Amino acid sequence: GDHEANRAFARWLDLGADPQRWRDPMRAAADFLGAAATPHMLTQLARSVPWFTRFTKGRPQATRMTMAGAALLLVLAIVWSNTASFPAPVGMQLVEPPSTDGFIWANQPNDPIPLSLGAVFVDARGLPTPRGPRSVTVSFEAERGEGRLRGVTTREVVNGRVNFDGLILSASAIGQFVVQAEGYPPARSRRLVFVRHGDRRNFDALRLLAGTINGQPIDALRPRVVVRPGAPLIGSLRMQSVTSVGTAALLAGAVALWGDRRTNFLTLRALPPHGLDFESSVELEDQSGSFRVLRAPMVPGVYHLVVVYASETEFRFAASGTNWVLAEPQWNDGNDIADFTPTQIDEIRTTGRTFQMVRTRNPTSRQLANDLHERPGFVIDVVVEP
Repeated sequence: GDHEANRAFARWLDLGADPQRWRDPMRAAADFLGAAATPHMLTQLARSVPWFTRFTKGRPQATRMTMAGAALLLVLAIVWSNTASFPAPVGMQLVEPPSTDGFIWANQPNDPIPLSLGAVFVDARGLPTPRGPRSVTVSFEAERGEGRLRGVTTREVVNGRVNFDGLILSASAIGQFVVQAEGYPPARSRRLVFVRHGDRRNFDALRLLAGTINGQPIDALRPRVVVRPGAPLIGSLRMQSVTSVGTAALLAGAVALWGDRRTNFLTLRALPPHGLDFESSVELEDQSGSFRVLRAPMVPGVYHLVVVYASETEFRFAASGTNWVLAEPQWNDGNDIADFTPTQIDEIRTTGRTFQMVRTRNPTSRQLANDLHERPGFVIDVVVEP
């Protein structure tokens, strides 16, 4: 039954002693059940792992630090029972919610994002003090996205500390927490990224900052070069990306909308699966080992070089609109990047993204299927003149 399956899954996780599996029980369930797993079975097993266990066993170092911090606070509470004898607080420090490099994901695609944060009052030496005001209020300042803070946002201060448990963020957002108390300067968190899978389009991006192609400078306002027919396109690009897929292979590449689509693309670089305003410089040449160099068309006209990133193991899959699970790219079926329409090109210019239909395989039925994928990126115009 479900109970026995849950117990077997828990024993398997314990035997593996792999913190990554505890942090991501859905992926661990897929590893545990193999290819025969159904979405219902995966969800059941993943939900059987309590949130507290995910945190304590998935982040043992953070847990030890938390336990050490809790023990210290207990000692302080006992020793400092008479708070009037301790230094007055001069400020407060915000205790951020647990994150992965500043990224926090919802447990399920459409769920709100659970949060736990707090604040500690400190004296003039920066040390915790059991004294403080009556209450503290927390707010969230969204820089991007639709996420709003829900829950009890004003809490009583106890022994110089306040904990905000039970808060949620309603949707994906990028922003900062701010805690405020009367008579004290506000304290801010660093910029944090909160992600629900369906909301990623709110901020995933790949932008052109600057570059040079055939000696001509380009940037986001002037993404255009003029070249001779057949000239090799040689240069470099400086890009900025925002990525929030969690754990996956992400590749940035350039696709020429001319010539042989099977070869007329470049793998530029791998991107971090989660990164905020990550800047990188790349040469305009293939980095996958093929040593390809793009050449301008022989016929004069205006052509497009599309630079995007995709969650694929090789960029040929992105160029062909094929998911890596099919093992080989499927070309000339109407969804290659080389088939992008003028409307899709305009979407990339104006919004920084378009959508590509990707050929894949349904994980349940094992039948071929189509899935719509977002493609953040930018366009460079290549003007060929005699």
